[in-house]
Amino acid sequence: MRSSSRIALGTCLTLTGLLLSGSGWAQMPKIKVGPAGTTVDVGGVTVQQGKPGKTKVKVGETEVQTAGGNATVSTPGATVQTTPGGGAAVVTPGATVQTQGGAATVVTPGATVQTAPGGGTTVVTPGATVQGGAGGPTKVQGAGGAVVVQPGGKVVASKPVDALICKGNETRTVQGVVINSQGTAVEVHGNCTMTITGSTIQAAGLAIEVHGNGTLRLEGCTVQGAKGSLRVHGNGTVAARGNTFRGKVEVTGNGTFDRDPSNVFAD
Repeated sequence: MRSSSRIALGTCLTLTGLLLSGSGWAQMPKIKVGPAGTTVDVGGVTVQQGKPGKTKVKVGETEVQTAGGNATVSTPGATVQTTPGGGAAVVTPGATVQTQGGAATVVTPGATVQTAPGGGTTVVTPGATVQGGAGGPTKVQGAGGAVVVQPGGKVVASKPVDALICKGNETRTVQGVVINSQGTAVEVHGNCTMTITGSTIQAAGLAIEVHGNGTLRLEGCTVQGAKGSLRVHGNGTVAARGNTFRGKVEVTGNGTFDRDPSNVFAD
């Protein structure tokens, strides 16, 4: 037998001996030497030794493979893979976890979480994406637009919101957004109570409409609408402080508009 075959065979027998030590098994191993390498089979345990660094061990439903510094462990419930650079991946029916170079990714049916070596984190769900960094801003992206929260707490809209609609028995608070609509930018009705501060509201139609039993508190905003900046009717109520209105203001029916002197009205 050539020396390379003797070395391969010796490696396989050593691995088999480690697997079987203390097991009490007396079954003689079946040894097969071929062009692809050497295989040792001992009733339920199979060891295959191929090219240098390539080994496959199978015990029942568990399989371990190594090649080129990589390792893979497969079981019926999970698969684990490692790479020479320190990367690892764990795959189960409900989730996948991957790490590489200090970064990590976790994927589940409901969300994906990614972390970066510098401490940044991204969370993606069907309804929103949240991105944040170590000591940096946090960005929240939803179907209606994106909002960036600066480290000091300042909220800035990174993308205009098409419209805000508050209805039913909702209570909503909006801060530091840009609303740019081709129709009505803000509509408050039903029994909704809404507060908007530090925002810009622009519309090709009506900027704000409050009706039904809706209540709106507006502070520090710029409001502009081509067909009017504000319309209050039904039993709607608006309390406004420190705003600038550009466009017609209309109050009808039982509507109420608290015209604080701090507001500015410009046509």
